[in-house]
Parts: sequence; structure tokens; C-alpha cells
Amino acid sequence: MTVAAQHFALLGPDAVRLEDVAEAADVARGTLYSLFPSKAALVDAIHAELLAAAMSHLNADAGGVGREAVARLLRTYTRLWRDHRDAFRFSHVLMTRSADPPGPPQQAFLQAITRVLRPAEDAAVLRFGTAVQSGLVVSRVGVPLLEALEGQPDAPVRFVEAGLALLLRSR
Repeated sequence: MTVAAQHFALLGPDAVRLEDVAEAADVARGTLYSLFPSKAALVDAIHAELLAAAMSHLNADAGGVGREAVARLLRTYTRLWRDHRDAFRFSHVLMTRSADPPGPPQQAFLQAITRVLRPAEDAAVLRFGTAVQSGLVVSRVGVPLLEALEGQPDAPVRFVEAGLALLLRSR
């Protein structure tokens, strides 16, 4: 799935054929088709893996009040970027460029983000007022910001600092 996520992130799902994924992954076509009978099944599997990792991180980072809740969410983004960069990039592209409403994996991720941000909303520290609106903002700008910071020293720290500045009211 890693090779497929790389191809989908780089070229977009419409430009990728399962045969290309099989060849790049050095897997027999029949084996790939037995695991993923269609491109949609492969896309769903990539999303399911990413969502499972995201939920695991978000649940592990649940808690904290106010500003700490926001920092925990941003640290989750840096871990997802480190461990699932191409799948995260691909999922972001699908979510932001599609005219369709977010699919179930993206909806579940947005709901988890909202849950993590709720303590910050309750503490009235969110610049955008609500956990829902703040979650939408971070879901739209998180991956592009991680891409922009890639290769810089202390990129995860810079991402968290930039995210805090974006999402939190100034003191």
C-alpha cells in the first residue's frame, strides 16, 4: 500500500493504474488484484490504514485543556506526516480538491479532530471560535504547511508553533 499511496499522492488516482502499482511494488498483478480487486478497494484500504493510525494517535493524545489540546493535535499531525506521509498527502488532496462531500474516512478524521479540540473551545482560546471550524482550518492547511516546512531543521517544532499561532487567540 505504501507504493500505491506514493503513486496516488504524486500522480492522482486517475493517472495510476493497478498494473503500474504492481510493477513498482514488484508484486505479481494477480496477487495485487486478489488483495485489491479494484482501484477503489486499494484507495479505501489506504484510507483505512491512515485513519486507524490517525485515530490511534488522536486517542493517545486525547486530553489536555485549552492550548495543550491544540498542541497535542498538531503533534499528531507531525507523527502522521512522519509515518504516513504519502497516504496523508493523498487523503488531503482528495478531501480538498473533490467537489464531493468528504467520505466516511475523512468525516471520521474531522470528527476526531473536533473531539480533540473541544477542550480548547470550552476554554475559549480558539481563534476561529469553535472546534468544528478550527478543525476544518487545520485539516485544510496542515498538510500544505508540513510540505512547506519539509527539510527544515526542527520542522515538527516549527509546524506546532505555526499551528498554535494560527489556531489560538493571542493572549
